[in-house]
Parts: sequence; C-alpha cells; structure tokens
Amino acid sequence: MADEEHPEHPTAARIAAFDITDEREQAALRAVVDYWWAPFHDTKRNQAATTLSLTPWVRLHLGCYCPQARQSGTFSVQTNMIRPVRNTCGHCDHPLATSKDAPAIRLLT
Repeated sequence: MADEEHPEHPTAARIAAFDITDEREQAALRAVVDYWWAPFHDTKRNQAATTLSLTPWVRLHLGCYCPQARQSGTFSVQTNMIRPVRNTCGHCDHPLATSKDAPAIRLLT
C-alpha cells in the first residue's frame, strides 16, 4: 500500500478478509481491504493530506514462485484497472492470474 518511491511508507489500510475458492479447477482469491483516514501532514508533498474520496483505490502486491527459473517474483493488481487484467510470470511468461473483479474496499471513518 506504499508507493514505489517510498515502499516503506505505511498507510491506514489492511487486508481485512480474503478467501480462496476452487472454481472449476481454477483457484479464486477474493480480498476485502479496510481503509480508514485521519488528518495528517503529508511530508512527501509538505501539505495537509486531503480526505479520502468515495472511490479510493488500492494496489495489492502478490508473490509467486517460478519452478522453471527456481526464483520468486511478484505481480500487482489495482482496483482502478480495466478488467480483465492478466498477469504472467516475469521469468518464463507463464500465465499466473486473471483479475476479473477488483478487491473490495470498505471505508472506515
């Protein structure tokens, strides 16, 4: 939930729930992200942070392991992408996942 420039930057969000189901021999991962906000000073932009919009977005980073390359890797999915989104292995180009639905976000105040 941090940006690439500041990967250690924490955010007021958490994965509140997820489940894995088997739909006709294809696993499905569903995620619910709780996102809450409190006033703070944005040190990156040196200004007061603005409140969340009614349509916030989230990026989830997922890990994978390539048995062919014997290396781990990652890919990500965002709520604001046009679906379906297909992800492939960065080592062997094997299809990994298709994002059909965006992760659900619950705004907590």
